Amino acid sequence: MIKKISINEGIRRGFYRGYSVAILAIIFEPVFMGTLEITRNFLNNNQPKYISLSQ
Repeated sequence: MIKKISINEGIRRGFYRGYSVAILAIIFEPVFMGTLEITRNFLNNNQPKYISLSQ
């Protein structure tokens, strides 16, 4: 895909049009979603069961 973009559009124009953003999204989306799920599970498992009114 990168080779096709560089041949058809040129390196500067092709990657400036948002292809680089799309490629980065493909790479970093699984990392982001994995981190989000781990954080959600951690917060759900470590929340206090009972909140005391006298603090």
